[in-house]
Amino acid sequence: MKKLQVIFAVVGIFSLMSCEDMLNLGVEVESDEVTVNFQVLPTDYIGDTTLATTAMQSDFDSALEEAGVTQEDVKSISLKEAVIEIVNEDTTLTFDFFESVSASIAVEGMDELVIATVDSIPQGARKLECNVSSSDLLDYVTVPEYTIIAKGKTVKEIEETLDIKGTLKFSIKTDMGLEMN
Repeated sequence: MKKLQVIFAVVGIFSLMSCEDMLNLGVEVESDEVTVNFQVLPTDYIGDTTLATTAMQSDFDSALEEAGVTQEDVKSISLKEAVIEIVNEDTTLTFDFFESVSASIAVEGMDELVIATVDSIPQGARKLECNVSSSDLLDYVTVPEYTIIAKGKTVKEIEETLDIKGTLKFSIKTDMGLEMN
């Protein structure tokens, strides 16, 4: 009897949807974490500056393959999480050198796109969870190579090299592959 009730519930839900809605049903897949390591070099400059640029090799084909999805099935890719942390052994090094930080993505022939920001940095922080952009990154991360650009507004001199680890996690939305003839 319960099976019959479940079947009627599912049929009821689908009957409320238009054909177009049913064709737009999708699957959301989370990527494995992508790690970006970079260094912020010592500087006596105070103000807005580019901190580092890192060329990245795209590995989305293997992530899609693991999920059983082809690149043609992908509707959009967005950044779901972004975390940066200072990984120097010296635990006295913090993000106190900065008022704000951001990360952008760049691909040859396309505009640079801000993907993550921290507008107010807590005193003594060694790890920051970033606010992420909802922009579609499909055209940026499915090319063979893209560049991540770290920027910041320094408020005091940086006297030592900062080793930074950035961790990015993406959300990949796909079609179910239904076709209407």
